[in-house]
Parts: sequence; C-alpha cells; structure tokens
Amino acid sequence: MSRSFVVLNTVVGVLLALISWRPSTTVLEIPTPALLDGVSIEAYQPGQPKPVRAAFVILVRNSELYGMKRAMRQIEDRFNSRFNYPYVFLNDVPFTEDFKASTTAMTKANVTYGTIPQEHWSYPSWINQTYAKERREDMQKQGVFYALSESYRHMCRFNSGFFFRHPLLEDIDYYWRIEPGVEYSCDIDYDPFLFMQRQGIKYGYTIALHEYPETIPTLWSTVKDFIAKAPGFVRHERG
Repeated sequence: MSRSFVVLNTVVGVLLALISWRPSTTVLEIPTPALLDGVSIEAYQPGQPKPVRAAFVILVRNSELYGMKRAMRQIEDRFNSRFNYPYVFLNDVPFTEDFKASTTAMTKANVTYGTIPQEHWSYPSWINQTYAKERREDMQKQGVFYALSESYRHMCRFNSGFFFRHPLLEDIDYYWRIEPGVEYSCDIDYDPFLFMQRQGIKYGYTIALHEYPETIPTLWSTVKDFIAKAPGFVRHERG
C-alpha cells in the first residue's frame, strides 16, 4: 500500500466524519444549588441576606490589630469563608484607618465599625468612685486578675447588656463574640446561628470557667434578693 493512498484514506475518513456529525439535541440539566443545612448556598454569598440575622461582634482596641487579624484568619478559614456572616467592630475610641483597611481585607463579608457611646463606657452616676477605687486596691492585694483596671470593668459592664443597644446591632438577632488571638482547631461546616434559631437556643458556649470567689463576694446574695423581689423573671421547669 502506497503512502499517498494511506494519507488519502485518512483524509476521506475525516471528511465523512465531519459530514455525518450533527449537533447534539441533548438538553443539559442545570444542577440543583448546593445546600448548607437545607438552605441554598446562594443565601450565604457575600452581600446576600442570611438565613439568620446574625453577626460577629468584636470589642477590640486599635493596638490589638495583629491579634485581631490572626483571629479573623482562623474564623475565615474554619467557618466564614463559606458562610460570609458580617463583622461588627466596636471600640471606645474611633478606629484608625489602618485598622479598618487591614481587617476589611481579611474577609469577603460585610464589615462595619462603630464607637461606643461614653455613657456605655463609664461609671454610672450613682457609683461612689472613691469606694470603688478602695475595693480595686483590696482586690489587687488579693492577687485578683485585672484588679486595678477600670477599662476592664467598663468592658464587662458594656458586654453585660449595653452592646445590643448599639445602632449597628439594631437588626441583629444572634451574635458570635470573637476576641483578638482566639484560635479554632476544627472546621465548622454547619451554621451555628441557624442551629440555635431552629432549636430555640438563646445562649451557647463551649467552655464554662470557674469564677474567682474574690471577684463576686456579693453576687449570689444579690441574685437571691432579686429573685425574692421579682420571682416572675425566674424560669421554673418541672423535673
């Protein structure tokens, strides 16, 4: 068989294949959107309304930027790169442009920054500050953590309830508190906000620490006094 015949035969075969080819009439099926906990993955895209009105709420100083970026890297890698819940940063002083630019760059999710009102980050008018100072000094002698810190007490007071009155949290039903330097050792492949909403859970935590008795000498007696005066606020469940 001559080489020219082999080449010609190959060309004819290719031409016949092209002549007999017809466009496919098969209709491609559009894949069903992926689901997370039964919710379309589209609902978790950046900028879209989430299944739950929730956000990360972070009380942080400008000086804690490095630790904050480390915490955001953790929460983004383990959870939020898929769910894209927004961040709300709060500070008792305005955030620097460097802080805002650096943290915004860490996520695709929406990020907002707010300043805490002075009345939410200070002493109530009825506090005897002379006596408060004496008590802090007594705790310092007892080796209590943050004994002399006034800002620590302002923070605790703010987190005890004032935070949800901030304008940036008006449309939030659930929040996840994050602090600089926190680490997450496992991937979180479900939506904790959605789980809590479905189960009617109001508060969740992973670790409950023992309290230092020196910091709360009057807590239990105060709680009992409150229960006696307002029993309607106590939830009694039958065993």
